[in-house]
Amino acid sequence: MFARVLAIITCALTLLVVPAPESHAQNDSSSVYIQRVPAGGRNPFEWLFGRQRSQPGATLNRDGSARSYKARRKSSPTARPSLTPSPLGPDGTVPPTDPNAPQTAETPAAPPVPPMTPVQIAVVGDSLSVLLAQGLQEIYAERPAVTFVRKNRDSSGLVRDDYYDWPKNLKDLLSATPNLDAVVIMVGSNDRQQLRDEAGVHEPRSERWNELYARRIDALIAIARDHKLPVVWVGLPTMRTERYRADVLAFNDIYRRRVSAAGATYVDIWEAFSGEDGDYVVTGPDVGGELVRLRTSDGVHFTKAGARKLAFFADKEIQKIVASKQEKLPPPAAASLDPGALPGLTAPIFIGPVLPALPQPEPLTIEQLPPVPAPRPLQGPVLVLTAPPNAAGGQLLNPNSIGIAKDAANVFITGRPPAAKPGRADDFTFTPQ
Repeated sequence: MFARVLAIITCALTLLVVPAPESHAQNDSSSVYIQRVPAGGRNPFEWLFGRQRSQPGATLNRDGSARSYKARRKSSPTARPSLTPSPLGPDGTVPPTDPNAPQTAETPAAPPVPPMTPVQIAVVGDSLSVLLAQGLQEIYAERPAVTFVRKNRDSSGLVRDDYYDWPKNLKDLLSATPNLDAVVIMVGSNDRQQLRDEAGVHEPRSERWNELYARRIDALIAIARDHKLPVVWVGLPTMRTERYRADVLAFNDIYRRRVSAAGATYVDIWEAFSGEDGDYVVTGPDVGGELVRLRTSDGVHFTKAGARKLAFFADKEIQKIVASKQEKLPPPAAASLDPGALPGLTAPIFIGPVLPALPQPEPLTIEQLPPVPAPRPLQGPVLVLTAPPNAAGGQLLNPNSIGIAKDAANVFITGRPPAAKPGRADDFTFTPQ
C-alpha cells in the first residue's frame, strides 16, 4: 500500500517538473487574446495552487502584464488613404506630363447649354405689384437671363393722379429703360375714391366715373404700345370686406373689357384666391397643392406663399414672352463635313453610294385618265313612311287577296281558328302506324 502511494507521488512530481506547451486562443500572432508564458516556464506550485489571476475584465499584454480596456470617446474614423494617385508631386506642385505616356479615357463633358437671350420685364403698380414682382423673381431665380425692373408705389392708383401720376412715371420708366421686353401692370386696390373732372365730382362705380376710369386704363396701355411692348394686366383678388369685394369685382370687369379691346393680355386671379362659394378665404392650396396661409391679416395683401401663387398665374403669360424672345436667336452653325473641322477625325467621311436617278414617268393623257364619277345628288326621292303599299298598277292591295288577312277575319269575326299546319304546335292530328 505504501509503495503504491509512493509511486503516485513520484509520477505527480514528474509531471510537475516537465514544462507544459504553450496554449494559444487563436493562431494569429497579432491577436490580443494570445496568452504567452513568460520565460522560464511555469512554476510547479502554480499547478497545485493555481496561477494568480488578473483583475476582472483585464487581459494580458504581449509581455504578460495585465491590460485593461477603458472607454474611449468616439472620434471620427481615420481617413483611409485614397487609391487614386495624387496629381501633386512631393513638393506640392503638379509634375510635368509625359507626352509619350498612354492617355487614359476621360468622362465626356456635358453638351454646352445653348445661350439664352436676356429678357427684361417691367412690373409696375401699387403695393400688390410689389408682392407680384417678388414672386416672379423667386420663380426665375435660377434663370438670371430673365430680370425684372420694379416700378411700384404704395397707396397709388389711377384715380389720384395728383398723388402719383402713373402715365407720366410709366413714360419716364420706358424712356430710361430701352431694353424692356414687356410690361406687367397690377394696380387698382386704392381706387375706391371719387373722380373729378370739369363737370364736378363723381362717386365710384357711377356711370361717369366708369367712363373716366376706363380712359385712364386706355392711356396707360397706350403708353406701353407706343414703345411696342406687350402688356400683361393682372386683375385684383377678392377682398375680405363685402363692400370692398364688390367694388374690386366691378374694377376687374372694367380691366378685362379695356385690356381685351386694346389687344393686351388680362390675367384673372379671382377664383385662385376665393373659396368654393366665391368668398374671401385666408388659407388655400399653394402652387404645390399644400394647404397654406395665402393672405395677410389686413385682408388685402399676400403672404410669401400667396405671392408665389400670384406670380404663378402671371408667369403663364410671361413664359410666352420669354419663348418668343428665344425664337429670335440665330440658328446654330451647321457642322462641317471637312475632316479637319472635326477633332480626332483623320479619314474622310463615308456618306454612302450615290444612287442613279430614277426615270420619271410620262404624264397621262386625258383619254388615259379614269372616268370621273357622276356627282351624287344632294338628296334622294321622298319616301312616305306612313303610306300604305301600292300594287303594280298603283291600286291599293285587296285585303282578301292576302292569306294572313283572311285568317285574321275568320279568327276575330267568325271565331273559327285557323287550320293547323302539319308539324306545328297546334297540330293535334294522330295518324296510327
